[in-house]
Amino acid sequence: MTKYLTLGDRAIVVEFGQIISQELNEIVMAFRQSILLANIIGITEVFPSYKALTVIYDPIMISYKSLITKLKEAEQNMIKSAPKPPNIIEIPVCYNGKFAPDIDFVADYHKITADEVIKLHTSKPYLIYMLGFMPGFAFLGELDKTIHMPRHKSPRTKVPPGSIGITGAQTCMYAIESPGGLQLIGRTPLKLFDPSRENPVAYKAGDFIKFVSITSEQYYNLEEVERYDC
Repeated sequence: MTKYLTLGDRAIVVEFGQIISQELNEIVMAFRQSILLANIIGITEVFPSYKALTVIYDPIMISYKSLITKLKEAEQNMIKSAPKPPNIIEIPVCYNGKFAPDIDFVADYHKITADEVIKLHTSKPYLIYMLGFMPGFAFLGELDKTIHMPRHKSPRTKVPPGSIGITGAQTCMYAIESPGGLQLIGRTPLKLFDPSRENPVAYKAGDFIKFVSITSEQYYNLEEVERYDC
């Protein structure tokens, strides 16, 4: 059952369930599209997440009561369209040495090799369920159960930009330097967030990310290209 929840005086959260699943996220994205097509005056932003949609609105332009009515109309008109070909973005990742400080711990935890961790992590595209926490930070899923991991008990104070982490059923991309408690198994040389670009983040919720393993040498070569071309 859909829940309409108040979030302060400028936002409404529309919740569709309590689990993380691609099927539920497809409903969230379909509802987002229905809202955008309805062109509701007063809505300023719409943010999708795993299982819900947050609608930001201007209470001067539209009242809470009127907005709820229009959102429920958009929900009734929501059509789950036929699946579109996924937009798959390849992200090169180095899983070696200093770029992957936790990969051996992950391997030992599951009694497998680091190469097996890499093989499992690069085995399929991952849906971007949402962006949040900080600019460009992508929440992806779902990992093979073989490499599900708990967070660090004490988070790192600094995680380098481009780091790829895992926790639970999720894998995530750190776009900028920040604290973080995920198990870090690799790093990409790509600039995941660049405010100087027209589109600071080159991916969005609903896209898929496919990780591709590269060597340290390839990492440094790509890093040079990113430094001078972006």
